[in-house]
Amino acid sequence: MARTHKDSVVAWKRYQATSRQGDVAQMIASANASEIAERREYLRRIVAVTSMLGRQGIPFRGNKEGEDEPNRGNFLAFMELLKEFDPLIKKYKPPSNATYISPTSQNEIIDCCAQEVTNVIVSEMTKSKIYAIMADEARDALSEQLAVCVRYVSEGEVKERFLAFTEIKSSDARSIANELRQQIQKNGVAEFKCVAQAYDGAAVMSGSTGGVQAYFRKFHPEAIYVHRYAHELNLVLYHTCRAVSEAVELFSLLEGVYSFF
Repeated sequence: MARTHKDSVVAWKRYQATSRQGDVAQMIASANASEIAERREYLRRIVAVTSMLGRQGIPFRGNKEGEDEPNRGNFLAFMELLKEFDPLIKKYKPPSNATYISPTSQNEIIDCCAQEVTNVIVSEMTKSKIYAIMADEARDALSEQLAVCVRYVSEGEVKERFLAFTEIKSSDARSIANELRQQIQKNGVAEFKCVAQAYDGAAVMSGSTGGVQAYFRKFHPEAIYVHRYAHELNLVLYHTCRAVSEAVELFSLLEGVYSFF
């Protein structure tokens, strides 16, 4: 009789606890929801740090990022700074396989932020329907890179926006023109009308028969070529400085110092 009474009391206590806290499945679901919310808040802070570093043009990583290194890079330094003031970052212990602070994770978040920015640019271009394209190439170590920008009008304001940065395998006119077309298609602006193209005065870009502008106009006939004014100004300053003896001496000295080091 005593044992039956004891079992009944235990069952009653369990029923009260279940009524108050929910059954095991409900408790697990609640714990999972809490964990998911906490991880999202943690990830929000990582995205905020990434956005801030990208907006300010600050490097993310240092040469060495070991735990014992005095300077582990700006991204990890900002995360450490948050621990001093943010209660969530201070107490949160992310799983070893989901810290989201590795170089790979940083690059993935940067790509996601870049895609969001591009989506905003494309949405503005959707309202305008027409645009001009600008491109310039530059060598980085052993690779040739192409920067692609667009110019359009949005709500009565002329805007110039960076659209893409890509590596080109060959620096001939046809390859560069094809890469421009691929970037236009990749970023979803191929359906808009391109009414102008602006490059520097190099023959590979400006040639009327075999240059990039000629190949590009085969697919965008309305895109007239304009020699970039910034490049023209650069040429003016270059030739002006060559005519001033003091400027020639100054830049020769700077070049000599650079070569020495």
